[in-house]
Amino acid sequence: PDVWNSFADTKRYAYCRTTETENYHDAGASIRDNNTTFINKHCVNDDINQGLQIDLIPLDRRADGVVSHAKQVFWAMVYSLFNAQRLPDNQGGMTRFLAKVAYGIFSSKRIRDKIWQYAEQKMLLSPSDSWTYYTELVTGLKGLTLKYPKDFWDKPSYLPFEGHQIPVPSRYKEYLTMVFGDYMKLPPQEDQVPKHNTAYIDLNHSYKDFRGVYYLQQSDGSSKE
Repeated sequence: PDVWNSFADTKRYAYCRTTETENYHDAGASIRDNNTTFINKHCVNDDINQGLQIDLIPLDRRADGVVSHAKQVFWAMVYSLFNAQRLPDNQGGMTRFLAKVAYGIFSSKRIRDKIWQYAEQKMLLSPSDSWTYYTELVTGLKGLTLKYPKDFWDKPSYLPFEGHQIPVPSRYKEYLTMVFGDYMKLPPQEDQVPKHNTAYIDLNHSYKDFRGVYYLQQSDGSSKE
């Protein structure tokens, strides 16, 4: 956040991440456009930035050893569950059921916040821990299975994007294949569905214009203040 506030256009964009006072129901972080609207249904009751977002997905060091990695995966799942504080949409029925049970047991927001803050410390490796690969700890079950070689990021390649040279993994084609499979081919028709369950999208107007209309509504339809 300190680096962001020093260099970013903070009038146009915002760095967003769940804290004790704001919950984005997403275990990662994001950069959001203040002049747009992208309201997810699981956020319609939240007084947060509801702009169109670019997800920031951290790469974490993957613990070596079966036992150490199993512990890391466990704490990563606990972190994601209590940080997001919503039933997962794309992780399968069993995961959704287990999440519902956990939320029923730990219903206090204060306790949930303490749990994810503790789990975050436990899932991250210390400087002395052994590791060989990078992984994704906060992107869901699939991300926890990924093993990225260190040299993907030792010396990045640069590709043009909208007039800028953007750093990408040195073996970016291999990276994309690991994450998406045949990324140059459209998925099957039945899989071509939006990932986000949205309530309202408007790319030309700020989400603030729709407060009390598409989010933060009272049961009688009036705006929450």
